[in-house]
Amino acid sequence: MIVVNDLSLETPRTKDMIAILSKFPANTGKRVLMMLPKRDENVVLSARNIPTAKVQHVSSINVIELLNHDVVMMPVNTVRWIELVFGEGLSAEEASQKIANAVANDSAEEETSTGES
Repeated sequence: MIVVNDLSLETPRTKDMIAILSKFPANTGKRVLMMLPKRDENVVLSARNIPTAKVQHVSSINVIELLNHDVVMMPVNTVRWIELVFGEGLSAEEASQKIANAVANDSAEEETSTGES
């Protein structure tokens, strides 16, 4: 399992996704499952032409998917989503909303600290 701070791309480019995957043990032809806390169209489109990579929302993950892949890669927010659903008993929707609110608050705090408005 690989946990990263963020798993997003500004534009949908397979070349950029290959560059990201090459930085991790996932670059040796292993099947990689990227679990996201929300749909990111740029990540989905960037990975679709890589036969060993698959992108899924964390709420649709099942045991079969986990067993069919050699490496699971996820951002920290996905780990938090799993903690909220399986640890605290929140519904998938409640967990997604709580993470979205936390991300919005973090962004607002970052803008305040950098002097942007």
